[in-house]
Amino acid sequence: MSRYTYAGPFTNPTTNFMVLPNPQGDGYIIGVRQFCECGAACCSRPELEPRPHTEGRVFEEAEDAGDWIESTAEFFERDYEDYLEENSHSIRQMELYEQFKNEY
Repeated sequence: MSRYTYAGPFTNPTTNFMVLPNPQGDGYIIGVRQFCECGAACCSRPELEPRPHTEGRVFEEAEDAGDWIESTAEFFERDYEDYLEENSHSIRQMELYEQFKNEY
């Protein structure tokens, strides 16, 4: 059973996660890469400094942090598949309505 509701195209929330050295000591943390508001290549600062993830976990090894990112990414992929399966009828009805609306 899906834990989340999805709208629009699916983007895995872990896409911008990265492993960073812990700034407050030993170990590694999960960081989130941030992008400028415009998101275009024309911007003078397309990539900002990564911020720590709100999870706040500290991992002893970088591989452990990488494994956590991978397992979280897999969870969201499975959850999205469950969501599509559970709501396939409703999604199809919305698609048919959009087609009808566009035709008339």
